Amino acid sequence: MASPYSVLHFREFVAGVETQVSYHYDESPEPELVKSYPEMAVLYLGIWVKTLGAPAAVLSLAGLWAAARAPRRWIPLLVVPVIAIAVFSSSQVRHDRFLLPAMVVGFALAAAGWERVSAVSVRLGVLVGAVAIGLPLLGSIEYVRDISRPGSADRAIDWAAASMPAGARVLTRLDLGFDPRRVEVLEVPRVEQRVLVLASDFVFATDRDDPEALAGLAKRATFEPDGRYNGPRITAYEVPASLRGRVPLPREAVTVSASSGTASLPALVDGDRGTWWSTDEIQKAGDSVTVDLGGAPLLAGVELDLGEAPRHAARELRLEIRRGGRWWSPPWREGRTRPEAQLLPASQLLLLDPPQAAEAVRLTLTRGSGRRWGMAELVVWQGAP
Repeated sequence: MASPYSVLHFREFVAGVETQVSYHYDESPEPELVKSYPEMAVLYLGIWVKTLGAPAAVLSLAGLWAAARAPRRWIPLLVVPVIAIAVFSSSQVRHDRFLLPAMVVGFALAAAGWERVSAVSVRLGVLVGAVAIGLPLLGSIEYVRDISRPGSADRAIDWAAASMPAGARVLTRLDLGFDPRRVEVLEVPRVEQRVLVLASDFVFATDRDDPEALAGLAKRATFEPDGRYNGPRITAYEVPASLRGRVPLPREAVTVSASSGTASLPALVDGDRGTWWSTDEIQKAGDSVTVDLGGAPLLAGVELDLGEAPRHAARELRLEIRRGGRWWSPPWREGRTRPEAQLLPASQLLLLDPPQAAEAVRLTLTRGSGRRWGMAELVVWQGAP
């Protein structure tokens, strides 16, 4: 806080602090994963044992005897892990590395404990030291052995390269390193939304994903880990076309209006990707497109076809539907990754979760951009995608 740059660049300094605080406290974790303060403290104490190894962790407890005999030397050191655990336990974000700087004190305590054991018997000290070093060493050897072999993720990628067709859409929570020039990947925190599953061609799932979301999929391959550090168990599923049930609403059944670019509106529903609709000026908050559905079909989603120009995608859309003469915002999800990362032709796929009966649907921009908002086609999907 006393750095000259904290004063000279105060706005950036505050933004940095806000970023750090929001990382630890402003996220919305899944309710079942939320831990109480004591539970988080226990988890961080577990990192102490994991880092030192069980024998050395016991020695670090013995080292507290040395700390009690020389409090002026040890108390400033012991304050470091105490404060670290106390502060980090107040967050729901936990990573082992957060405690790494404080673990220097853990090793010092273990050394003090070993010194106490050696003072009782040199042979006992040698034996205890060999065990305290040997067990973690065996763990390291196991780790090196496991990561030296192709992991389950490596084998999954090899299978995908040989078996998945080019242009396939993949849904997964894993960062597998798919070739973005060959397939399109939508990464999610957890595979649990059925609408996203059925909007994909393949799903790569683990035991942490929701089995109900995977019901009815065709299992193509399973990749078992060959060791503790060889990765998770990964299963590749193909989504059968029979499950999709995604039907476009006939173009003649819909009526389109927009807040801008009215002259080119017919291009949105003419079935020709070569024609294009766009706003008259660069997109700004409040620009909107409304589609009257000519009744109240079961609305599954809306797809904004961007063709070969994903740079004209809408930024931060709000989707609303009208039912009974009232506009409201139903829950919906993006069915494809960001347009710039898609395989062409690009689109923005907005999937209602669950599908809703609607008389009309309205798309409104909530943020501006440096380009016009445009699209080649606007397709309304009915039925569960």
